[in-house]
Amino acid sequence: MQPFATTKGSSSAGLQPRPPPIAAGDESRLKKTWNSISRANSPSHAPGAAREWPELLSDFLVFASFAGPGFGAFDRNLWHIWYFEDDELHETDLDLAGFIRTVAREVRDFG
Repeated sequence: MQPFATTKGSSSAGLQPRPPPIAAGDESRLKKTWNSISRANSPSHAPGAAREWPELLSDFLVFASFAGPGFGAFDRNLWHIWYFEDDELHETDLDLAGFIRTVAREVRDFG
């Protein structure tokens, strides 16, 4: 299903297809493309430690990249959220929304 934008009133005649905001595979905007998750979990493009230790990628699904070598990842078996920082993996008890709020708060307070 394509997203549609209403251009005039509410009749279906005013609906026109809306192009995707960013093309998949736009190499000039690596963090903004639709295939970023695939790339982050590829040994040749993974963030920091996941690139250095590609065996991590068999146990974790990287979903966030932080400054430097840091990243956030789901444990592929238990779906717990872990993050890599200071050369160590740390397990959290946060859900995804809580993890995002925590990271955003840290960026705001310590950024």
